[in-house]
Amino acid sequence: MSAVVDKLLEEHLMSLLGRIFADDEELGKKDDDRKPGTRSLLPKWSARKPTSPTPWQRRKRTVLYGLIACISLYLFFKNMPTPDHPPVARRPQYDRSPRHAPPTSDRSFPSQKPPHPEKPSEAEKHYYNGPIKFNDLAVSLRAAYSSWGYMEDNRNVLFAASNLKSASEIIPIACEMANRKRNDVHFAFMGRDDLHLDEIKILNGVDEQCNVNWHDARPDFSPWSTDFRMEVSVSAALGHIDKYMHPQAVITDNPSHEDAFFTTAMRAKTFELGRPAIELPSDASESLMWIARLDSGSLA
Repeated sequence: MSAVVDKLLEEHLMSLLGRIFADDEELGKKDDDRKPGTRSLLPKWSARKPTSPTPWQRRKRTVLYGLIACISLYLFFKNMPTPDHPPVARRPQYDRSPRHAPPTSDRSFPSQKPPHPEKPSEAEKHYYNGPIKFNDLAVSLRAAYSSWGYMEDNRNVLFAASNLKSASEIIPIACEMANRKRNDVHFAFMGRDDLHLDEIKILNGVDEQCNVNWHDARPDFSPWSTDFRMEVSVSAALGHIDKYMHPQAVITDNPSHEDAFFTTAMRAKTFELGRPAIELPSDASESLMWIARLDSGSLA
């Protein structure tokens, strides 16, 4: 409706301008015709000298200019952009998002798989190599930071695992150490398994008496990630954990029970950060349970 009104106003203005300028031209001709001797003194091919406007012409032009100014102001304020009605973009908009970007994932409600590569040679089970995002790590790290995790010298001890088998070996040790209350014990799961962290705890018989702080340090789309992406993910996750927690020691299961990408990344990153790394022997939950009695200072 607004566009129709604006169009009618413009048509009316153009019609009015045409009539006014036509009247001015007729008045000019009439004034020239009234001048005595004009036709006899000037040849037909000579140009007429400009005449000064009459009072009536000046008034008409003043009214015309005022009308044009009013209509211009009306159209300007009518089409001026507001917060509720932003201006319409004149330039074309293009979708700059990655062509094969995976959808947002939620570990509690797994979404579809990430896009599969087009090359048949890469069409394996672990094929995704996209950007890394930790969906569930930030919340638990904030809690660790608020409990003296920002201090370099603290009582934090970190247990980490890459699969369900190694997790079952070291979770009993972590719970026993936490229950002795000599350390602030943390457990980070960094593998490909897509089970929710609560399900992993249930499978290992963890109850409310186990005072371990749990961290889901898996990247998005971990079940389909390449070994390289998982290795980078483990290194990045440990870097975030070290920044917020400053663990005095990092304890993992026997390397034969862990995934190769996990062991490679943990050894390199703990060495880079200067953190003591303890790789437990096989059957540590039975033969090495005494390690749970040590405090963070003794482990370091």
